[in-house]
Formats: sequence, C-alpha cells, structure tokens
Amino acid sequence: MNIDDRSVSGWASQVAPQAWMVVCAVMSSYDRIYVGATSAPERRLARHDAGPARWSKMVLLFKTSSLAAAASVEKTLIAKARASNFRLDPDNVAPGGEGLPLGKPTYWVYALVARKAT
Repeated sequence: MNIDDRSVSGWASQVAPQAWMVVCAVMSSYDRIYVGATSAPERRLARHDAGPARWSKMVLLFKTSSLAAAASVEKTLIAKARASNFRLDPDNVAPGGEGLPLGKPTYWVYALVARKAT
C-alpha cells in the first residue's frame, strides 16, 4: 500500500471542507473508507497493512501541529462519511479523535480506501 499526500494545512474549520472534497474524489474510485488520525503515517500504515482488512492506499488529508485540530477534522470527516451516500458505510467504529498521543510535533488526518472484496 502506498501513501498519497494530498494534505493541506490551516485552520480546522477552513480545512475540513477541502479534506471532504478529497474524500469524495477518492471515493468515486473506491468502495470502502476508513478515516483516522496519526502522528506517524508510515508506522500507522504498517499497522493497517498487518491487520486483516486489505486497503489500497492511504491518502493524507490534513497536516497540523494541533492535536485538537486533528481530532476535530477526523471527527468531522467520519460524521460526514456516515451521513453520506457512499456505497458502504465507513469502517470506523468510534467517532474519532481518540488515541492520538499528546506532545507530538505533527499530526495527520488520513483516509484509507479500498475496493470491496468480491
């Protein structure tokens, strides 16, 4: 799986709509989505690759130095994905914002995408 860096930076309230447009664009080619946040994209990607779900790629959506901003954008995108008419509901179990470590210099919000297994 590869990382596609489409991340933008800025105020969470201004960035969330841009990130949502990227999510919608990638979902036109994929059936499944998982939205997450991390302080280490490569390490998080390796953990996802080791799991049972098979993802096609990780798309970085938002880069920030603020844990609160990352959590806010992650929650917003998960809520929008759940309310959208994507072919399948997002694979997220929790509402988002949990699990980010304190005190990191950078946080990313990302989307994992995949085609539905047939």
